[in-house]
Amino acid sequence: MMRYAISTIFGLLSVSCSGSDVCKSSPCIGVDVYYVSLCPYSAKFIKDQLMPSYPDLKNYLDVKFIPYGKAKYKMNGSNKYEFECQHGPNECIANKAQICGYEAILNSNKTFEDKKSSAVELVGCAMSSANPVTAVPGCAKSMGLSAEIRKNMTDCMNSEMGDRLLAAYGDKTYALTPTVQATGIPAVVIDHVYSPENHNAAIDNFKNLICNRISEGKPTICSKESNGIINVQ
Repeated sequence: MMRYAISTIFGLLSVSCSGSDVCKSSPCIGVDVYYVSLCPYSAKFIKDQLMPSYPDLKNYLDVKFIPYGKAKYKMNGSNKYEFECQHGPNECIANKAQICGYEAILNSNKTFEDKKSSAVELVGCAMSSANPVTAVPGCAKSMGLSAEIRKNMTDCMNSEMGDRLLAAYGDKTYALTPTVQATGIPAVVIDHVYSPENHNAAIDNFKNLICNRISEGKPTICSKESNGIINVQ
């Protein structure tokens, strides 16, 4: 039996850097990425901004992925979920696949650091694929994720649990203030508060945004030139 419970989802999405799950370094900067699987702008941020800088900044980051966007859901007469996604039915499938993969990693026995790194790698792999709709299982295998994690992913993707998770991520998305209709997709939220300034800075130069929030002990990457700007430790 899969061990996911719908009541745990919001805890996973809204958890702060406290308790046993914390960044290795201080500050622990929350980065919530609201995106959709078939949006080229979502893919561009993840591939061009988040992924290249993550290895050097990961000790300061608590990244969470919320792939839902402007989709809608309802319960039909058979008490089943029905989803309508911005870029069509395949986007709903791909969103659910990434959610199932993400949740399987978060519910594994990996350490906090390994969970977060694996999640970024999985989402980055899927969003870099020529076909994000079918990419998640292959990405999980190429990453060397355990058979248990990969089975949980597949079971989730092929069950009503995946639909319940997708609906829960929809509720989380529509709880964002301002709404995604106002922010657009992707929406990058820093430390649980959306601001246009932080979002735009993340889209333009994620590395610099994070480096500028680290006051002491900046990692080496923060002193490297980027887009004509040099961050000095």
